[in-house]
Amino acid sequence: MEEVPVPEQIENETIYIFAVDGDLHFAGARMLEKQWPEINPETRNPVIILELRGRNNIGATLIEVIEKFYEKITAANGRFYITELGQNSYSSFQAQATSEVLKGIHLLKKEAVIGKSTRQAFTEAKAWLYNGAR
Repeated sequence: MEEVPVPEQIENETIYIFAVDGDLHFAGARMLEKQWPEINPETRNPVIILELRGRNNIGATLIEVIEKFYEKITAANGRFYITELGQNSYSSFQAQATSEVLKGIHLLKKEAVIGKSTRQAFTEAKAWLYNGAR
């Protein structure tokens, strides 16, 4: 995998992995929101993998930002994964996110092997796209 700048737009049937660095509390979450790429109404079947390794706390503002982006991904018949979640982050997300969002976002906990849950999400996303994105 190669680290590249965040694209301006999300393309059809493309998998994107966003590994977030820095603080994701109120101001950091709002900065993330401003950096999300655009999803046009014509975009179909995008996959977003948001890697949150090293986050010990998921605040309400970050949940709000994620939920808004999830809605755009859902409108494009896409998939959204959040990977590398520690137990505290996983529990915080489940406690704060709406049930509709929890049903749609694929949450994967971190494992001893760094990046394993992100690779798992990537493999699942490739299979989903290959099988017609159903």
